[in-house]
Amino acid sequence: MSEATQPVPRLDRKTYAVFVLLAGIGIGNVQDAFIKEMSGAYPFHEMQTVRTAIGLILLLAIVANRFGMRALVTHYSPVLLTRGLFLGIGSMFFYLGLAAMTLADAVALYFALPLIIVVLSGTLIGERVRLSHWIAAAVGFAGVLIMLNPTSGLFEWAGLLPLTASVFYALGNMLTRKVDENVPPLITAAYAAMAFLLVAG
Repeated sequence: MSEATQPVPRLDRKTYAVFVLLAGIGIGNVQDAFIKEMSGAYPFHEMQTVRTAIGLILLLAIVANRFGMRALVTHYSPVLLTRGLFLGIGSMFFYLGLAAMTLADAVALYFALPLIIVVLSGTLIGERVRLSHWIAAAVGFAGVLIMLNPTSGLFEWAGLLPLTASVFYALGNMLTRKVDENVPPLITAAYAAMAFLLVAG
């Protein structure tokens, strides 16, 4: 095996994953700003349908090239579709919240996600939650509130929308742990995009 084709060491893969995740979050934040700007002119389902359809076409093209379309059938499981539906419903509530609140308020409430994951991971998937996890999630959420400096709109009824989004996102993220490790990430993403399109429809 040549040096170029050797697998990346596990530690390096974790570092790589962190940078990929940060890049994804950055792109997502830019997208959120655009959707907030357009939310007064276009309904949620139209924006979600267009953005998801474009992403799905690109994903399916890559899947077809790398694995063949049959891979979508051979790797199918109810977990993949359920995960996608949870994330799609979460996306719906978050973007409805964006239309009803300031971007800072909606994002501040969305960042309750780590706290919700800490609460649910112990009860739903039986993971051990240490005190350090609680402290890290709470300090992180407090830091987000300080940085974003949300307005009093945080406590209006519309605040339930991004909070509900956080719950569904947490459920979807936890289901990721139940996806077979042999399923390529591109297949997982394709099923999520199909579920997003279904929710938007």
